[in-house]
Amino acid sequence: MDRLPTAVNREIQELGRYSVKEYNRKRNSSYGLKFTEVVEAETQVVSGIKYYLKISTGAPTGVPKIFEAVASFQTIAPFFSLRLLRNKMDLLVTVHVVIL
Repeated sequence: MDRLPTAVNREIQELGRYSVKEYNRKRNSSYGLKFTEVVEAETQVVSGIKYYLKISTGAPTGVPKIFEAVASFQTIAPFFSLRLLRNKMDLLVTVHVVIL
């Protein structure tokens, strides 16, 4: 896996923002997480590109939380998959998007 510079990579920050937004939407909670920034990002080339993100978020309690997401972009078919994790043992949401 290759580590990416997160502070200067606008695309990575937007992917992190989208991940938190989808997490909140799927949870259907009025007390959602607030995106702060992607603090760590790695990529893995498979049949496309996989992004492993660690995202700093603000929780309703005010205590910062680290949120993990795995986003996959397939090159064989126009397909995007997003797994949103609170921690490594807690799979919360999987989003599949077909890109037309």
